[in-house]
Amino acid sequence: MRGSTDNKIHLVYASDDKEIPGVEVSIRSVLCHASEPVEIHYVGESPLTSLPQVHYHNLTEVAKQFNIEQFTNPYARTKAFELGLNSNPANYVRFIIDSLLPHAKKAMWIDVDTVVKCDVVGMFRQALSETNYVIAAVPVHRKPMGVNGKVLKSKQFRNLNISFNAGVYVVDLERWRAQHMTRQIRKLTLKNAKKTMYKYGSQPPLVLTIGDQFEHLSWEWNAKADHLDRSAEEPPFKQDACLVHWSGTSKPWDEGGIHTDLWNEPCPAKQEETLSTP
Repeated sequence: MRGSTDNKIHLVYASDDKEIPGVEVSIRSVLCHASEPVEIHYVGESPLTSLPQVHYHNLTEVAKQFNIEQFTNPYARTKAFELGLNSNPANYVRFIIDSLLPHAKKAMWIDVDTVVKCDVVGMFRQALSETNYVIAAVPVHRKPMGVNGKVLKSKQFRNLNISFNAGVYVVDLERWRAQHMTRQIRKLTLKNAKKTMYKYGSQPPLVLTIGDQFEHLSWEWNAKADHLDRSAEEPPFKQDACLVHWSGTSKPWDEGGIHTDLWNEPCPAKQEETLSTP
């Protein structure tokens, strides 16, 4: 819906019940640092009873309404890796945010395995305000991962030498709708279901559809936890990260997680006291 007047700060999360520990910590970390009210939407199997101010959307109903099954990848990532994220509908909610929030102008997708250490408001307001791109994300300076080599060598993608992690990004929903991005992604995922183009879940179809046409956010807004403090002389440094992302299979709520200090104390104690009030 073009011309919408909804300028609120919309953040969207989605998961199954197994990842609720991650969802709750990430949301609390956002709320305790935000300088303005934010509208947080959670698509899941169960409401977040500890955070009544969060807008809940039932995952089963959303998946059925927007045909999310058509986005899923029927193939396993590797022989030793079960379907997991490839078949989990929560992983593909990011493709229908424009329909989930039909009056919103802009939104931010955040994976559940994250902790936010800064105020998202300024970054959200600034992102995409001076460019015509659909998405703003932290760039990854390499070819997209998990994509069939023949696809990357094709005429369409042979010069694509940059990508981004789809776990954190800001999206201009009016531009997304105008450019029919959901339709483009659905076309790609249905093609992949017939003949394997990629082995991952939501990352490849979004990256291949967007290509190199995205606004670059600073690394601080999607700092991979396993990259922090690897060197005493070179970034990324833990103290500088605004959003820490535990991408991959090792999660901070699991035994043996890394940088659990960030996970266990995502919010200053004085600010934590205010989060239970809707």
